[in-house]
Amino acid sequence: MSEATTIEQLKQRFDKCSHDKTRIETQLKTAQENLNKLKKEALEQHGSDDLKTLKAQLAEMKKENEARRAKYEQLLDKIESDLADIEEQFTGEDSAGE
Repeated sequence: MSEATTIEQLKQRFDKCSHDKTRIETQLKTAQENLNKLKKEALEQHGSDDLKTLKAQLAEMKKENEARRAKYEQLLDKIESDLADIEEQFTGEDSAGE
């Protein structure tokens, strides 16, 4: 009876391994499909699916965005300064006219 129990335990272990193998293979297939889909999107949108190239493109995009942001900030500072000058001129004229 002891031997039958051991064989049954081994069968259960085998069944679990078989089930795990099937589950992992399914996950691998899904992951591979997702990877292929993302590579296709990257190729269409960015002209490459190479990770190194995409990282370089991202770094360049970040650099360009920072330059644009800095320029925008400078323009806003100038506008605020000009508006403050105009407001000061009108405030000064109103004081002189009273």
